[in-house]
Amino acid sequence: MAFTLEELTRGSLRILAHLHSSHVLGRGFADTKELAQILDEPLELVAACCRRLVTLGQLTVAGDRGGDEQLVQITAAGLRAAEDAVRPPAPPANVTQNFHGSVGIVATQVGSGNTMTPQQRSGPTLDDVTALIAQLRAALPTLPAEDRKEAEGAADNLEEGAKTGRMAQVNRAMLNLGQLGTSSATVVTALKALGKAFGLPVPEDA
Repeated sequence: MAFTLEELTRGSLRILAHLHSSHVLGRGFADTKELAQILDEPLELVAACCRRLVTLGQLTVAGDRGGDEQLVQITAAGLRAAEDAVRPPAPPANVTQNFHGSVGIVATQVGSGNTMTPQQRSGPTLDDVTALIAQLRAALPTLPAEDRKEAEGAADNLEEGAKTGRMAQVNRAMLNLGQLGTSSATVVTALKALGKAFGLPVPEDA
């Protein structure tokens, strides 16, 4: 079963919050089946979120019981992530960011302080976005040689932001790529596809 980025991000934060609380009480681990019951979420979603958190280094697998049932334990990185999620935000300051490429605005996002809220949050799955980023990477060789290394780094940042649900990081990477990609219609096309996948406004074709 495929889940959207919003579902994976929300589920991951709920799992980290529960395991953080358990850690404070001396028990920072749980079975995915137990987590599904406590959080009232499908086991498949809980297992997918746990796999994501393991990849991010925020959980470790303490025991594999087959299928979607695993015993997971929160790591130091997971504890920090759970604490960061509930830390009070910076004083609000409305921000509108317009990211321009060779054909106009690549993405627009409005938010307050350090919390950025895209105009549309649901839609693509993580697999969908990963595939689109792979298409973008395939287009990078069409850029001038002097721009490729920086563009590859921006693509890395874009993928990391997508996997961790950090939209501000995604938009910074899109801005950088939009500036670097002005000489390549192939790169611009890939960026437009990514903008649509993230649910952000993209320019219309001429």
